[in-house]
Amino acid sequence: MKQLYLEADDEITAIISKIESISSETIALIPPKRSTTLHSVVNLKLLKKAADSVGSKLVVITRDPSILNVASQLKLLTAPNLETDPSVPEPATTAKEMPSATIDGSQPTDADFKSAETATKGVGEGDKKKEIKKKRVPDFDRFKKRILIGLGILLLIGILIWAFFNLMP
Repeated sequence: MKQLYLEADDEITAIISKIESISSETIALIPPKRSTTLHSVVNLKLLKKAADSVGSKLVVITRDPSILNVASQLKLLTAPNLETDPSVPEPATTAKEMPSATIDGSQPTDADFKSAETATKGVGEGDKKKEIKKKRVPDFDRFKKRILIGLGILLLIGILIWAFFNLMP
C-alpha cells in the first residue's frame, strides 16, 4: 500500500497528478485535519476515477464524519488509521452527521417541505419575525438612494453658501 500524505492547501489537480504517478495496487490518501478538499463529492469522484485509471484501489484514511459520509455515498473504501482494514463506511443517519449539501443531486420533494413546516409549527409568530429580521439581506438600491440624497443636500448647501458670499453686495 502506497501512502499519499496530502497538504492542507493541495489543489485537486495536484492530488490527481500524484495519484496518476503512483504505481501501486492500493493508494492510501491521508488528508490533514483542516483540509476541505475531500469534503466534495465531485473531488472524491475525480480521485476515484484517477485511481481506477491507473489500476489502483483508493483508500481514504480519516475519521472526519463529513468525508466518511461522502465516501459511503460513493462506496469508497476508508479506514480510521493505516493498521485497520479498509471498508466502505455506513451512511450517516442523524442530521448532525449529514453534510449540508445534497449528495445525490436530487431536488427536494413536497414531503421535505411539509416536514420542515411541521418542525416550525411550535415556533411563535414573534420568534419567526425575529428570525426573518436577522436573516434580512441589505437592499443596495435603497442604500444608493440614501447616499445620492445626502450628496444632493450637501451640494445644495454648498451652492447656497457660495451664493450668499459671492452674490450679496
